[in-house]
Amino acid sequence: MDDIAQSLRAELPLEGQLIAACISTPATSESRSRAIALAARDLDWDRVAFEAAGHFVIAPVHRFLAAHCADRVPADIAARLHAGYAANALTHLRLARELVAVHEAFAEAGLGMLALKGPALAVQAYGGLAARQSGDLDILVRQVDLPQVGRILADQGYRPRRYQSGAPYFGFFRSFEDQFEKQGGLLIDLHLALVPSYFPFRPNHDAVWRNGVAVEIDEHRMQTLAPDDHLIFSIAHATKHGWGWASLRSMCDIAALTETGLADWEQTEDEMARLGCTLMFRLGAVLAQGFAGAPVPEGVLGRSTSDGRVMRLAVGIARRLFPAPGLLPSLYCDWVVPLSAIEGLGLRLQYLLTRGLRPTIEDWEALPMPKAFYWTYYLTRPVRLLLQHGPRILPRTAQIARQ
Repeated sequence: MDDIAQSLRAELPLEGQLIAACISTPATSESRSRAIALAARDLDWDRVAFEAAGHFVIAPVHRFLAAHCADRVPADIAARLHAGYAANALTHLRLARELVAVHEAFAEAGLGMLALKGPALAVQAYGGLAARQSGDLDILVRQVDLPQVGRILADQGYRPRRYQSGAPYFGFFRSFEDQFEKQGGLLIDLHLALVPSYFPFRPNHDAVWRNGVAVEIDEHRMQTLAPDDHLIFSIAHATKHGWGWASLRSMCDIAALTETGLADWEQTEDEMARLGCTLMFRLGAVLAQGFAGAPVPEGVLGRSTSDGRVMRLAVGIARRLFPAPGLLPSLYCDWVVPLSAIEGLGLRLQYLLTRGLRPTIEDWEALPMPKAFYWTYYLTRPVRLLLQHGPRILPRTAQIARQ
């Protein structure tokens, strides 16, 4: 393991270091030795299981520990990890079959869709459904198809949490991203774009659709993002969320996509530079290599690690990947990281104003008002954000004391 990855992992608690050793790809003799040595330390094994679940990496952690450290893992923790792994395998099988049913309904109606993340990425990058942890389905559809999409999902037994035919979501409110729910806990996140409009990442929407590739799920072929686009999307999506708690799965996704040999890092770097997202790209490269062992090409990694802004962000993220038990997550990942990863003062100001002030559907849900009074959401949104994030502004010691 190189010095950069070693220094980043040194910022983690021992439990985090063990998880990082378990998810590193490929599993070299060095990573196995490191994991075995860490497993022999005085660990909080409950925390290991908790963090593996919270970061959505139960599958690789369970497989690694069962194969290489079975004699060092307490029996109850081993059983817990195995149960989580088995439950995820069943969940992904169920999600896969549901995705096939939805895709067939769309195809019958002549509508296109792109499967994002979930079973599609599990097959494309990992080679199997059980290897990646997911809890819902994500699909990308065209905005013009939305009314028909809503009807088809309703016919499939889904009910929207927000969407209503004719609702004024595309005018006043900032963006539309809805979740459709079906009895039994099945969820579909419906996307009209890869990331929300407030985040300055603007890939060519038509090109994303043209570049789509087929994957086979449950003996059924459907379209998903091309590997390069899934790589870009994984980086942008995790950056939007600040690479905080639950982000190790994104790092594993990037590592798995790289391992397939289908994703071209040099070409992706050029595309992200064209989009004005070089800093975002480099941060993703450093984190995926540092914590998941992604085999990032030497040239790309060298340019990334030599960027002081990237390394400062990477260290800050590493220190917050595993917040102390009982501690509220800080605002660093939620606001500082995505803001810092945006290049240019103008775009940063636009991000702050759009995300901080422009009303969203959530504002309408919190305080439903008739359209004539929508303008007041510009006044109520800052208050709602303060109430939502206020406790996390308190000093960290005060947060612990209040638990």
